[in-house]
Amino acid sequence: MFTKSPKLKAKNPIRAADRFLTEATRLVTNIVRGEAKALDHLAQEFMQAHTEQIDDTDLPVDPWNDPAVVYGAFLALAEIAELAGRTVVPHSVLKKVLNSREAHRILLRLSEEPGGVVEQSKIPLLTYIHRCNANKTIQKLKNIGLLARHKAGPKSKKWTLELTNAGWAVVDLLHAWGLELPKEKPPLVNLLRAQPSIPDLAHDISERAIAHGAFTCGQELGTVIDNEGHTSRLRLCRAISHNIKELGPKETIEFFSGIVQGNDPKIQPRFLYRKLETISRTRRPRTRKQTRPKTLRSEFRDLSKFKECEVFISALQERITKEAESFKVVYSRFL
Repeated sequence: MFTKSPKLKAKNPIRAADRFLTEATRLVTNIVRGEAKALDHLAQEFMQAHTEQIDDTDLPVDPWNDPAVVYGAFLALAEIAELAGRTVVPHSVLKKVLNSREAHRILLRLSEEPGGVVEQSKIPLLTYIHRCNANKTIQKLKNIGLLARHKAGPKSKKWTLELTNAGWAVVDLLHAWGLELPKEKPPLVNLLRAQPSIPDLAHDISERAIAHGAFTCGQELGTVIDNEGHTSRLRLCRAISHNIKELGPKETIEFFSGIVQGNDPKIQPRFLYRKLETISRTRRPRTRKQTRPKTLRSEFRDLSKFKECEVFISALQERITKEAESFKVVYSRFL
């Protein structure tokens, strides 16, 4: 909506120029979006603004015979052309972007990074697109001039992606058309199938544990473990073992309990906490070492059939050994 502002006199040229650029941007945006009604409305607003300036302007009888008026008109056209040049995207480019969901997902996600720059290896984590499909899409976006690809450093093997000016223009259009990224994170299984690196997968799990709680995140992980194949389970278990080292005692118990309950929601958390306490107190009579991973795993029928889970159960075992006193305090809250 057009907002009336004080009459702009010649003695305030900076303010007049700023207002002109603002209105020119609105005009170019609506031209690109093809908003006919908005353009009609803008024409009325500009005419009203033009009328407001008449009293403060010493116009000649025939303005177009005045060189100053002609100069101002061509200056305005030059400014609008420059703005349009930065905003308008060729239809051939738009067609390629709109026909690929992966393309606008990558562009929108990059636009949320500082400066529109990100390491290419982070794309699976950020977009939930498998790296093979992502690499093909990135190459297409690079070929049509929406992305630039650079080495991270002179001796680095990593590559970074950067939005070009045309890329930013496409992002603006995607926002104008209401194409946005989902606010909620997609299911974890989507990220797992995108095959990000183990540290990136562990980082995403940590964010989910913080956002939704360790127990809820663990339940989702347990369900994925039950339904995925050997390779995916192994990757997930390695990421989980990485995360267990970063969780506090209470979160570790809730996290692991949620994993076990993921396969059977009827199991009560209270029962799981007691079971974990029993396991944490289990020692060999002579060596006083903690229960072997194989024995520990067999205590949970839901996980015993997956040998890949030994990797994070061993990590849990190590945590219990190092923080036995802290765990004992936490267990007492649930019993």
